[in-house]
Amino acid sequence: MRIYCRGERLFARESFKAAATVRANELRGTPGKSIWQRNYYEHVIRSEKELNRIREYIENNPLRWQIDRENPDRKTSQVLSTIEEDDLYPWED
Repeated sequence: MRIYCRGERLFARESFKAAATVRANELRGTPGKSIWQRNYYEHVIRSEKELNRIREYIENNPLRWQIDRENPDRKTSQVLSTIEEDDLYPWED
């Protein structure tokens, strides 16, 4: 098992993103176009438990949009008061 220091992880991630961008643009015929979302949340998954929590979030997140704190049209109701904030954002410890 190789342990990376922070700089090496950053370099590996940026190298992957650069190579993926070049290849995607080759396939799409869009040289030089950005394919990555700006200001996105990036996270290194470090355990099976964390991976499973994130999988559950991805699977169930669309169902929670009406009560999500970032939804500008959020519905406030008794339903919202019965759901814990931790249930909406399981990856945040």
